[in-house]
Amino acid sequence: MEALLDEQDLWDVVNGTETMPNFGPNSKAVKAFVRKQRLARAKILLYLSNSQIPHAHVEDNDPKTIWDNLARIHQSQGFGRIFSLHRELSTMVKDPEQPMQAWVASVQDLAFRLKSTGFEVHETSIIVTLLGGLPPEYSPLVTTIGAIPPDDISITSVVNQMLNEESRQQPSLHNSPGFAMYTRQMQKPRDARDTRYKADSSKSVRCFNCRGHGHISKQCPSPPADPESEMDPNEKGRNHKQANLVHARTASSSSGSTILL
Repeated sequence: MEALLDEQDLWDVVNGTETMPNFGPNSKAVKAFVRKQRLARAKILLYLSNSQIPHAHVEDNDPKTIWDNLARIHQSQGFGRIFSLHRELSTMVKDPEQPMQAWVASVQDLAFRLKSTGFEVHETSIIVTLLGGLPPEYSPLVTTIGAIPPDDISITSVVNQMLNEESRQQPSLHNSPGFAMYTRQMQKPRDARDTRYKADSSKSVRCFNCRGHGHISKQCPSPPADPESEMDPNEKGRNHKQANLVHARTASSSSGSTILL
């Protein structure tokens, strides 16, 4: 809260460093100071919890008075607050459904609140809470980290190992029932299309031996057919004429005579 007020240049009005200028109530300096007081008071009241409101004297327009009342209440309950936060930190337990990052954030947030009371929180205490609050399935990880020398352990390294272990323990997407169902649903239409494509392709294949469909001539079960048996009559005539011409030319060259067709 102090940092928020300081960021907006209001902390000096709250801690008493900046006081009311010795000018008339209508002067610019006095109006600016009153405006800062009202803004600082609003910021403080917005961040109060329900249990703090009765002790803050919110009816007072001076933010310094409100702040001093709150400080006095918290100082009188200082040890009780420290004890409560410390006990809460040492007994934290991770919920099985809680993501690891959320678990780490909750522990670090409580440790920060305990530090803000002036109590010294060692890094080892935070690590003990992080590991001690894990579910039983993380016991091998806790045992492994427990064997590391204390000087070689840091919060960063422990958190990284915890996140890696969480990723390892989570079921793989490809092995999950949802992914298997999704795969089956996606494969059915594709397989159906492939089957239809293969059927259509087989129908479009024609054998040059028997003129049937569904296979090629090398796979034809029928005996080899006469090449001219299935030939068009016109094509047969042209082939016979070409054969006669070749025969005549051959005979002419051998006898020296010319034969006209």
